[in-house]
Amino acid sequence: MDSFVENKWHYYSDGRCQVPIIENEKDGVYAMNLYGIMAHNHGVKVLNVVWMMNHSHGILDCTQSQGMSFDMEYRRALTKHLRAEGKEVNDLITSLDPIQERNELLQKWMYVYKNPSNGGYMYLPHNYLWGPGDIFFTPRPRRVGKRVGDLSAYGKYRLFGTKMPIPDEWMYDERGMIFPECYIDVRQVESLFVSPLCFTAFLAMRKKDMETIRMQCSNRTLAKLTEKELRTKVAEQSQLLFNKRLTELIPSERIAIARHFWVSGSGYSVKQLARATHTNPEYLAEILQ
Repeated sequence: MDSFVENKWHYYSDGRCQVPIIENEKDGVYAMNLYGIMAHNHGVKVLNVVWMMNHSHGILDCTQSQGMSFDMEYRRALTKHLRAEGKEVNDLITSLDPIQERNELLQKWMYVYKNPSNGGYMYLPHNYLWGPGDIFFTPRPRRVGKRVGDLSAYGKYRLFGTKMPIPDEWMYDERGMIFPECYIDVRQVESLFVSPLCFTAFLAMRKKDMETIRMQCSNRTLAKLTEKELRTKVAEQSQLLFNKRLTELIPSERIAIARHFWVSGSGYSVKQLARATHTNPEYLAEILQ
């Protein structure tokens, strides 16, 4: 194994059959802060993290035991918080996949970074709120915030919702969100990509490669639901979104339902979605891909 990828992991949760987790600013701030704080307290270096509406992706640098400990405690703390907020969330199902080669690390890092764009986000990935932001190959220092160390112990608990230690030098903004550059190993990421030119090249990663990684993630979590179950869910969405039976939907409405399952990380292929929504697979592929 390349020493550069030793102890590197792709850590992600499965969004299938999961209610929305990030519904507002408060949810996003808590999930991101907890990620950084929990990683720090388990000796885990974060190279990337993105939270979508119902699932997350991250690239971690740690031993397997550190990663498993982080995973268990992060899932427990986040689920406890969400249920306390009144969300009827299912148990979070996560995977911690080892990364074997340098090119795989580069591709999966960029897959995580571009996940918002793949999910329909209309702007460049560095503008996405619940991700690393514009912190790579950027002049430092860039942002000014408040220092965690200036808060009392009670003030930290009220703002961050945890009694776990937080480094005094970490900074946070007016929303109470800790700057991702405080816990993301920016220098290691930049040394991995070597230069802005290489970083930009991987930013233009082929759709085929992105789809391969997406399907790998899907196959590593829960086994895919059967197409019979998918058709049941499509019928439910038809009633929920349009108050119609599937056979009554016009083509644009069928495509809207297919897109819903596609962007939610459900793991279904275009052909499966086309069959379940009675849509032409070639036409649907052009729209979704």
